Amino acid sequence: MAEPSPRGGGQRERLGGFSPLSETCTIRLGWSTAASETGYLPLVRSSDIASGEIDWQKVPYCRAEPPNLDEFLIRDGDVLLARTGASVGNLAYVADPPRAVCASYILRLRPTKDWHGLYLAHYLQSPEGQREIRRRAEGAAIVNLSSKRLSSLPIPHAPYQVQVHLAQRLSQLKKTVVSASERLKRIERQIAWLRAQTSDLAYERVLGPSYVAARATWPKNKIAEITINRDNRRVPMKASERAERRGVTPYYGASGVIDHVEGQTHNGRYLLVSEDGNNLSSRRTSIAFVSYGPIWANNHVHVLECRGSVSPEYLAFVLNHTDLRRFLTGTVQPKLTKAALAGLTVAIPDAITQESLVEAAEDLEGTCDALQATIVALGERLRSTWQSILFDAFSAVAYGREPRIMDSATTESPLEPILTDIADLQDSGEFSVDPEDSVPASAGHADELSTAIANPATIAEALLGRQEGCSPEHLFRILTPTLERSGDPIDAFYDMLKHAVASGIAEEVRNGDDIRIVAVSKR
Repeated sequence: MAEPSPRGGGQRERLGGFSPLSETCTIRLGWSTAASETGYLPLVRSSDIASGEIDWQKVPYCRAEPPNLDEFLIRDGDVLLARTGASVGNLAYVADPPRAVCASYILRLRPTKDWHGLYLAHYLQSPEGQREIRRRAEGAAIVNLSSKRLSSLPIPHAPYQVQVHLAQRLSQLKKTVVSASERLKRIERQIAWLRAQTSDLAYERVLGPSYVAARATWPKNKIAEITINRDNRRVPMKASERAERRGVTPYYGASGVIDHVEGQTHNGRYLLVSEDGNNLSSRRTSIAFVSYGPIWANNHVHVLECRGSVSPEYLAFVLNHTDLRRFLTGTVQPKLTKAALAGLTVAIPDAITQESLVEAAEDLEGTCDALQATIVALGERLRSTWQSILFDAFSAVAYGREPRIMDSATTESPLEPILTDIADLQDSGEFSVDPEDSVPASAGHADELSTAIANPATIAEALLGRQEGCSPEHLFRILTPTLERSGDPIDAFYDMLKHAVASGIAEEVRNGDDIRIVAVSKR
């Protein structure tokens, strides 16, 4: 941010009350032209100001430049405000810009001599400022904010030096908020990493470090040998039909419970497995569930009754952590057919081991769920506290008082309690392994994604400390923070794996139906 210079002359010293926006700045529409990947004059679009800051490296160019260029140029201290569509109200303060213009669906606000742009930007981003913007937006299908309606928006009045001081203090606090948000995102990546290890950690907790060798001794059975398929009882119902027979019975589809109805198709303890849907490949949620008591199953979920001492909870645990992609059919809509499911081979330990593994997995998942809930709560507290800071600051100005936060030397930041809680969570010992130590630093950085995928060493780094390797499914989940930023994470993963094997960095080890990816240097 450029350092503001003192204003003189016609500066008004009043603190309190409001001035219409039209008295604080000039308002102008941007230049109407299409964006181009090549050119000489950058064109700022509404998507370029969505985050509140402009990344000039990502801003495209004008296809056609305005003949009266000086009238459209962006200057240091301007505020750019989106005026159409879902982005109405998004804005960015401009500091030290290159020679550039903004698009016609953006309003350029240029402060007059008694007003500072950063002060205006902070107020317009405050709860009251956003409320006033929404009040003035028109349109049902496409929302639009005209410069005429915006011009009457009230701005809390303050002497120029108070504006500068408050704007700088709010900017300091906002940097703290952004930093805290990044810390929360880092912890979320740790949780995702921990969740990806559920299967391996459960096996290790129950069987010890050599769990792969222990599993190799278990008898193997096909699903058809240890279950009875009850798909013939399934009955699909349209949403309109379900609406006419509301009840308490869970109505299951491929993604689990999707409604509650009157009646039942099955009653008992069953293993339910998704029959179709993209989730069979992407695995963003579970594909296997256990039901108890009466249920209604539609034709998108397989219903299996387990035989003998085989636990449906154990089979659900195994299936939810098994890569099934090679058993799926269908290009547009992945499908796990009845025959394919019946032919799957599963290693079956004794009943006590089955129960122990399920308990260990549920405990680990419960830990992840609790940590995720804490992260969500901290994120909400962070957002609401920042909004309260803005509201309190500008309310004080409007009522003729200097905001308390301007005295940073004697006033504790309202953010301190949240920052303390975030630090306590990071230091709590919940995260025994930092995913940054196992997943390359490129995870979480989109601009380095292609490098990470092209580099076969990424696989080796993800396998660090795993002497027995891990399954392709688990390796995919470990690398999810990197892969999910590609257009197709599954294809990106297999390209990465193919390069790693071809380079001799990793290899595929098969033991019957058990497939492990092992770092060559660790064998």
